[in-house]
Amino acid sequence: MSGSWARTKFFMTGDVMVHANQSLNTEMFIISTGRALVWGDKSANPAFSFTRKSVYDTIGDDICMLTVAGRSPTPRLYSVRSTTTTECSVLDGPPFVETVGNGQFSAFYRGMRKYGAWQLLRYAILRSVRLKQRLGTPFE
Repeated sequence: MSGSWARTKFFMTGDVMVHANQSLNTEMFIISTGRALVWGDKSANPAFSFTRKSVYDTIGDDICMLTVAGRSPTPRLYSVRSTTTTECSVLDGPPFVETVGNGQFSAFYRGMRKYGAWQLLRYAILRSVRLKQRLGTPFE
């Protein structure tokens, strides 16, 4: 592997860090200073699902999906906005997955794959429920 898989990124108050249905799951953020608000990550109705994140919290554990299903990035279901000036360490997903998948971290990689498979299933369920809600289709 060439290069680094981590870098620092700064966000001003109110900056969009992740935009739902547009940002791909190719980065994971570890907050060094500041705070952020995540919405739409856990609920079928994104308007009612808020999570506050602060120092040492992570955003973007869905990079684990890069270990399954052909390692194709997928659009994120949630949005994140900084609520203060925020500094993050940013883990670049594809090089990170390549590093942990090289055989030296086999137990960790197996765990990432299981969690990634769960994330794929969860995303599929949430997308289906949200689509049915928008269309007004009853659940069957």
